[in-house]
Amino acid sequence: IPSSPSQLLKSNNPKPHGQIIVPRSIQLTRSLLYVSNIALSFFLMLVIMTYNAQIILAVLAGAFVGHFIFHRQLTNNESNRGMACH
Repeated sequence: IPSSPSQLLKSNNPKPHGQIIVPRSIQLTRSLLYVSNIALSFFLMLVIMTYNAQIILAVLAGAFVGHFIFHRQLTNNESNRGMACH
């Protein structure tokens, strides 16, 4: 039996069901990639808002080629389907 409340918290610290806690260094990398993704999304939104058909077609062609080459894995994760907003 733990002698203090802090020892009790340390000994009985169950992780939430189905969640994995990642180290801070990995979370920092994930956060940097996330903000880079958002910045790129905002930049592409501004590019599309120029209404230049050639640039819009180039962006769409790049999205097609990138998806075709790099998105080959299928998942059963419901939250990972479609074009989710952040």
